[in-house]
Amino acid sequence: MVISATPSLIKPTVRRAIAVLAIAASMFGAQIALAAKVTLDRTQISMSESATLTVEAEDDGALPDDILRNLERNFDVTSRGQSKQTSCVNFSCTSTSSTAYMLEPKAPGIYTIPGFTLDGEAVAARQLQVNAINTDPNKGPVSNIFAELSVDNKEVTLQQQVLLTVKVNTAVNLTDLNIEPLNIPNTLLKEIGQTSYQRTLGSKLFQTYEVRYALFPQASGTLQIPPLTVHVARPDGGRQGFRSLFSSNRQERVRTNSETVDVTTPPPHKGDWLPAQTMSLKDSWSSDLLDLKVGDSITRTITTTALGLSAEQLPPITMDGTANYKTYPDQPASEDRQNERGIVGIHTDSIAIVPTQSGTVTLPAIQLQWWNLTTQKLQTAELPAVTLTVKPNPDAAIAPQTPPYEPVLSNSQPTAEPPASTTAIQVDHQHLRLWQIATTISSVLALVFLVLWLSSRRRPTAISDEQLALSPEASQLPAALNALKSACQLGQPDAIRVKLLAWAKLRWPEASAYSTMDVARLLQSAQANEALKALDAALFQGEPGQPQHWQTIADACEKSQATANILSKDQLAPLYPNNG
Repeated sequence: MVISATPSLIKPTVRRAIAVLAIAASMFGAQIALAAKVTLDRTQISMSESATLTVEAEDDGALPDDILRNLERNFDVTSRGQSKQTSCVNFSCTSTSSTAYMLEPKAPGIYTIPGFTLDGEAVAARQLQVNAINTDPNKGPVSNIFAELSVDNKEVTLQQQVLLTVKVNTAVNLTDLNIEPLNIPNTLLKEIGQTSYQRTLGSKLFQTYEVRYALFPQASGTLQIPPLTVHVARPDGGRQGFRSLFSSNRQERVRTNSETVDVTTPPPHKGDWLPAQTMSLKDSWSSDLLDLKVGDSITRTITTTALGLSAEQLPPITMDGTANYKTYPDQPASEDRQNERGIVGIHTDSIAIVPTQSGTVTLPAIQLQWWNLTTQKLQTAELPAVTLTVKPNPDAAIAPQTPPYEPVLSNSQPTAEPPASTTAIQVDHQHLRLWQIATTISSVLALVFLVLWLSSRRRPTAISDEQLALSPEASQLPAALNALKSACQLGQPDAIRVKLLAWAKLRWPEASAYSTMDVARLLQSAQANEALKALDAALFQGEPGQPQHWQTIADACEKSQATANILSKDQLAPLYPNNG
C-alpha cells in the first residue's frame, strides 16, 4: 500500500527540525575565525624607554624569525612569553594566541618594523621613532631619566689610577635602580663610594645618584670603557580602575655613554712600576733600640703609603738576615682607604729581628722607586740605614770552647828536649792512654745505668718537680709567662707581641711561631684568635685595643702552659711502671 504525504503534514515537521538545529547550534557555539592583529603601544619613545609590540593570531601569535632578526639589529628584544585565551560572547567562542615583545632601543633614530604575513593575512609595516636623551638644557627639554659616565683623565700611564664616575639622574620618583656590574678586561677595579644629591637642569629638579670607581689599567694601549646599562622602575600612572589599587611599576632602562682612555708604556725603571701622586715609607720599633741584647727579639714595622695606588699593587718590603742577626717576617697587612682624590693604598710589613752577636749591627737602607705623576719623574722613597748597638746577654746560652790538648811534662827529672819525632810518638801514646781510660769509664757508667734501670723496673720511683723541667725551655717558661702577663696588664701592644712570641717559642720549641697568627693556631682557642686579631689591628692599622683583649691573651697562654705541665706529668708516669 502506498501512502502519500500531504504538504500540510511535511511543512510543520521540517520547520520544527530546523528550529531545533538552530537552537542547538546557538547553545554549543561556533568557532569563528579571528583575523591576525599586530599592535604597537607607542610610536615615539626616548632612549630611556621601551615599546611593546603585541602579536595576536588564531594559530601561532608570534613574530616570524626573519622579522625578529631584523628587529634585533636595532633593539634589545625581550619576549614576555606566549599566552593563549578563549572567550565566548553570545554563544560564539574565539581562541587566540598572543606574544608580547619588549623593544629597548640601541640608538636614536626612526625604525620601520617590516610588514609580514600571519595566518594568511598581510600585516602592515609600522614605524617607531626613538629620540636621543637630552642632558643639555640649552638644546631643549631635558629627559626625565638619563645616565652619564665620565673619567678624570683620558691619557694615563700603565697602572695609573683613573677615576670613573657614573651618574643616574631622574626627575621622577623611582621605586628601583640597578646599575649593571662594571667589567673591563685587563683592569683592576675598585669602587670608591656612592652618594646622592639634588641639582637643577633647565627648569627641572633632578635627584642624582652617583657611583665612583678607581680603575688601574694593567695593559698598554686603548682602554675601552663600554656603556653601562641602568635598570630603573617607576610607578606606572597609566593604569586605571580596579588594577590601579595594586602597586604597578613600569620598567625602563637607560644607558650611559662610552669612554676611551689611552694607556702609555712606562719609561725604563728599576723594580716594580709604581705611578702615584705621593709615596712614603715609615718605620717604627716595638721597643727601645738602646736596650737591645743578644737573643732579644725586636720588631720593625714598615708602612708603605701611596696616593693613587691600591694596597695590592704595593710590593712587600723584605729584610735578609746576616751572621749578626736573624729576621722573621710576620704576616703583612693591606688596606685601601678612599678620599676625594681616589684610593690610598697602605701596605704594612712587620719583621722580627733577633741579634745573634754583640757589638754594632747595621741594617741596610730600604729604597723604593716610584713614578711621581705630578712631576712626571722617577723618585725614590727611602728609609736610611739603622745602626744598632747590641749588648752581651749573660742569660744567653754560649757554647763552651774546648781548649786544645797540651801535654803535661813532669818537673821531677828535667831532661833535655827530645827530637821532634820522639815527641810525636809520646803524644800519640798519651792519646791512646786517654782513650783507654775514657772507654773504661763509659763501660762502668753503662753498667751502673743498667743496674739502676733494672731496679726501677721493680719498684716505682717518685717524680720530683725538678724532673719536669728537663729542658732549658721548660725552666724559662714561667718567667716568660710572667713577662707576657705584665705587658698585657700595661696594655702595650708592641710589648705584648714581643713577649708573646718569646713565650710561644719556649712553649712550642719545635713549632714555627713567628707571628701572632702562628700563636693563634697553636693556642686553638676562638677567643684567643679574636684577641690576637685585635692585637694585629692595634699594631698595624692604628685601631684602639681593648683591655679585655689583652687579658684574654694572657689567660689563654696561662691555660696552655698549665695544660702542658699536666701532660708532662702524665707522660712521665708510665716510664716507671709498677710490675709488682
